[in-house]
Amino acid sequence: NFTEKRELKNLLVKIIFTTTAKHSSFNFFEYQRFIPNAPYAIEGPLPTEADRGTMTFKMMFERIPSREKYGPELSGLFDVMTAAFSDNQTWLTEMPRSLFVDDEIKPIMDKFKSNLEKIEKEIVARNRGLKVPHMVLLPSRIPAGIAI
Repeated sequence: NFTEKRELKNLLVKIIFTTTAKHSSFNFFEYQRFIPNAPYAIEGPLPTEADRGTMTFKMMFERIPSREKYGPELSGLFDVMTAAFSDNQTWLTEMPRSLFVDDEIKPIMDKFKSNLEKIEKEIVARNRGLKVPHMVLLPSRIPAGIAI
């Protein structure tokens, strides 16, 4: 039971965040797409607890297979293991008005979309000049919910 409007608002914010931005960042993030961060094959033994503190960057990097050796095999595996957006994905910035039939919602949705546009512009501005721009949390690339 909610005793204050603020409590309901906080719950709704958590639900919206969890089913949009948080879900998107866990399932569609660019970090795992950089093979050294999440290699799908390793040459040689995996590091053990005994290796703690003695493994060097060079030792770990040498265990990542070359593109020439495992490229074709891993590219197929990579496609399977990384999440992909649906062809008919509805983005957070494109939520259809038909989902909300109450006229009181229109100004709230307009403000929400306006805020998303501002956030998008800020992210795009920060990405300028980066070799690898961070696209994951662009509102225009966040699904409007969880599709299972």
